[in-house]
Amino acid sequence: MDTMKRSKDIILYTVLVVLGLYFLFQGLVLAKAFLAPLVLALILAFLMLPVSEKLESWGFRRIYATIVSTITLLLVVLGFVTVIFLQVRDFTDDWGKVQNQFDEMLKNIEVYLIENTPLSESATRSIVSTAEMNHEQPPDNQNQDNQQQQQKPRDDDEGLPEQAERKEIVENSEDRVFLVMANIVGFMTDILIVLVYIFMFLQFRHKFLKFILRMVPPKRRKKVLDIVVHSTSVSRKYLAGKLFLMVILAILYYIGLSISGLDNALLISLISAALSIIPVVGNFIGYFIALAVSMVTNGDISTALSITATYIVAQIIDTYILQPIVLGDKVGVHPFFVILSVILGYQVWGIIGMVVSVPVFGVLAIIFRNTETTSPLGFLLSTEEPEDVPME
Repeated sequence: MDTMKRSKDIILYTVLVVLGLYFLFQGLVLAKAFLAPLVLALILAFLMLPVSEKLESWGFRRIYATIVSTITLLLVVLGFVTVIFLQVRDFTDDWGKVQNQFDEMLKNIEVYLIENTPLSESATRSIVSTAEMNHEQPPDNQNQDNQQQQQKPRDDDEGLPEQAERKEIVENSEDRVFLVMANIVGFMTDILIVLVYIFMFLQFRHKFLKFILRMVPPKRRKKVLDIVVHSTSVSRKYLAGKLFLMVILAILYYIGLSISGLDNALLISLISAALSIIPVVGNFIGYFIALAVSMVTNGDISTALSITATYIVAQIIDTYILQPIVLGDKVGVHPFFVILSVILGYQVWGIIGMVVSVPVFGVLAIIFRNTETTSPLGFLLSTEEPEDVPME
């Protein structure tokens, strides 16, 4: 009878846990627009906390220290975005040259396929023609404009007034401008919201801390305070270390890509370094972007090999020399759960989820390790070495 009851309890608890996790992640996905900026702002506030505390130790009032810290972060972000924008503008100015090089590369591929594969000449030309169409295909709105221009003689034959055509073209142009402006305004609004959250977290951090302490019995407040301090320290040190590594990687990438002869080496270096903040997959994405740009702009195998060597050397230096020195074991999350957290973060919140996933899992590991009922789960998430478990 006891065995039957225990089996029912296990099944019931399993079902409840599965349902709870399902609704938890569904809620996180649905609340992305609200929660993702909030969590990102909280982690960035941890990063700027030492700056604010240092300014306060110099005699600044908290409100002024918070304002200076927030503005400093804003200037860093705007500086990075400005450099990226200028590099992208230079890249688009050379787009005609890029397109000519791409066409030349397609012709070389066509010749190679005809000479070295059993594909017929007509099949090869069909493949290359499809690639050319995909490369030269303009945006949807531009397609509509081209279709309108192609249909123009027909419309004239049908008696459509020329003024109506011009009006429609102007309206489509206005729609494109409005869409671009809407995206820019949306991006700036998101940045503003995150900055407001950061300001609030820094300015009222003691109030939030006292709220957390009031939620637990007095005898446990010391332990809870230690957990909060440790969690803040882990997130701050991890992010600060990653930002420092991003700067070093950007320098290494720029040196290597410049020697390789890649056009727009600075732009690709900055993008690759920025992507490295995404654990595991960020470096691979940066490498494939550099490789794709190389094949389109340079089209040289030696350049591609040099780029590959650059990324391999940079990753060896980063993984085996810089990370042990700069990061060490700051987060304390097992590598398996680092990968799992990145995948889970992407599924829930996209790119932002991938960025905040490791610090969030690091905080959860600290909380679980210091809570009696969840200590086995904390052991599972952490890099703590396994010990013999007493059987009696």
